[in-house]
Amino acid sequence: VLYCIALFEKKLTVFLLLLLLFLFSFIVKNNVNKVCMTSMENQTTATTSQMRVSATEHLSTIITNVEEMKNQHNDVLCAEHIMMHEPSEKIQSQGTYKYSQALTKTPTEEEMIKDVVLNEQDMNTQLKNYNNAARIYPNDWRIKNNTGYIMYMMGDNDGATKSFEEALAITDNKIVSNNVAAVKHVSNGKSTDEIKSLFESSNTTESKYNIGLIQIEEGKYEESITSMGDTKSYNYALANILAEHYDAASDAIDDLDLKDAKSYYLKAIIGARTSNTEMVMENLKMSFEKDASLKDMAKKDREFIKFFENSDFLAMF
Repeated sequence: VLYCIALFEKKLTVFLLLLLLFLFSFIVKNNVNKVCMTSMENQTTATTSQMRVSATEHLSTIITNVEEMKNQHNDVLCAEHIMMHEPSEKIQSQGTYKYSQALTKTPTEEEMIKDVVLNEQDMNTQLKNYNNAARIYPNDWRIKNNTGYIMYMMGDNDGATKSFEEALAITDNKIVSNNVAAVKHVSNGKSTDEIKSLFESSNTTESKYNIGLIQIEEGKYEESITSMGDTKSYNYALANILAEHYDAASDAIDDLDLKDAKSYYLKAIIGARTSNTEMVMENLKMSFEKDASLKDMAKKDREFIKFFENSDFLAMF
């Protein structure tokens, strides 16, 4: 009996040792797997991060190039359409009122607006007359709107914003919504959700054009062309160049009969992109005749990099 008990204890000890050895091996193996998995996860994270950085760098390069082009070839965001309210032609004026003269009776809002629109060319005088009209009719949104328009045309964006917002507080309509958004866009130098919302709620030809300018800013050139619709302009031509529709861009400039320095410069870019040397030289020459300061820009403009050693190109500087 004692022998059997001793033998059993011996076998039990061996069994327990084997069990402990198995458990130890299992724990070690599991830890090794975890280390390997962690290493793989870290490697994957690093790769993903690297891909994101690469994509971001590529995107930044594209945006930078587009911004350079926009800055060099006109400030796209300074061409918003601001709408001025003009009285209906069906409204007949009961007389011409000059605010420098004593009034024999108080003119109606329509008469005062029409008088400013039709009888004054000087903006300072127009602004003075609208301010006089606003004192008589403080709740007429058209007077506030047109005051903002004159201020915008005079370069007073803060004053224009204030007047447009006062008009919007009186009435929420498509003309004022567009104008508030447009002047805010110019002042901010970029779009915001509020600006987009105001343009969209306006839903006019002018606001759609302005949405097109935002889409140029966002790199959505095809959508920009669609938004601008039939409103041909320098910016419409620029959007077509950025979308690589060079014939459409050139036709737009020709149809508008644009003869300013920057429009000739833009046509020279079209020539460079389509390898039309004659078009480059002819339009750069016209551009420099209109504005000699553009020579400094053309010397460094990468649009003309393949002409930097061209004798005809160099002879223009």
